[in-house]
Formats: sequence, structure tokens, C-alpha cells
Amino acid sequence: MKNNKVLIMAMAALIVILTIVGIVFGVMLHNSKNKEEVKETFTYDAGEVLTNLKGSKRFIKCSITLEITDEALKEEFGKNQPKMKDTITKIIRNKGEKDVEGMQGQINLQQEMKQKLSEIFVTEDIANIYFKEFIVQ
Repeated sequence: MKNNKVLIMAMAALIVILTIVGIVFGVMLHNSKNKEEVKETFTYDAGEVLTNLKGSKRFIKCSITLEITDEALKEEFGKNQPKMKDTITKIIRNKGEKDVEGMQGQINLQQEMKQKLSEIFVTEDIANIYFKEFIVQ
């Protein structure tokens, strides 16, 4: 009888230990799969844009830098600088004062520029768009 109790206790302890080891191993495996590979990024200075806002006498002046994950895009952007600036200017000219107001207005503008430039240059390597200067007067 005493041997049976010891055997049952040993089996229970083994099951608990194996369960804990399995959970820890599963969590570690899950975390390693979820870690994204950190890509090296590069910047491209898209220059300055000065244009009026839609339906307003006010204008916007902004300096734009693109963060990219493919250095080869710098050369392509350089060759197509007029096309890029034209696209950015068209996006901004189509915005009213309310559209560019506050942080959310800037975020929306950045997202729209990123989407449109990604379509035009057929790339997913534009990581972000930054405003070095953003003035509405």
C-alpha cells in the first residue's frame, strides 16, 4: 500500500513537471516565431513641397523624408523625382484645412502618401514617411 502511494505521487509529480516543461517550451517556440526580422532602413529626402490647400487661401509647406528598406529605391526615386513631387503635391492640394489639422491629419496624410507612392513605384519597401517640417499658414 505504501509503495502504491509513492508510485502515484511520483507519477503525479512527473506529469506536473512534463506539463510545465511543455508549456515553457511552447511559449518559447511561439515567441520565436512571432519575432519579426528587423530590416535595415535607409532614408530618401523627397524635398520640400509648398502649395495651397483646397478651398482655402492658406498654404502648406512641408519637407518630406521617406524611410525605405531597399537602398536601390534611392536611385529609382532620384530618377523619378518630378513624378514623386507631382504625386505628393496632388495629394496635398486635394486636402482642406481640416484634413491636415492636428496629429491625426498628419498621420492620415503620411499614410495616403505612402500608399500612393507604393502603388506608383510598385514597391512595399516604403516603411514610413516623415515630415521634417510641416507648416500651415
